[in-house]
Amino acid sequence: MLVDLADGTGDKLAVQVHRSRRKPVNPSAGGLVVLVHGLGGSVESDYMRATTVGLLHAGFNVARVDLRGAGDVEPGVQQTHSRG
Repeated sequence: MLVDLADGTGDKLAVQVHRSRRKPVNPSAGGLVVLVHGLGGSVESDYMRATTVGLLHAGFNVARVDLRGAGDVEPGVQQTHSRG
């Protein structure tokens, strides 16, 4: 899914949402965990994928967010996230 940014650039964030098919390990837990990659990564980085799998197995839903200019960049992105 693409999420519009309200900064006037017309840029969008790419978000991948995954729903767990399992009940949470702890009944008071569960819900949605939002994962944002590091400076040099993307939603497809190994650590993002491995963390997603672990959370899904534990019964959490997961949203992986690709920062502006990371991963499969939309054509015409006006700005990128800071890489330091």
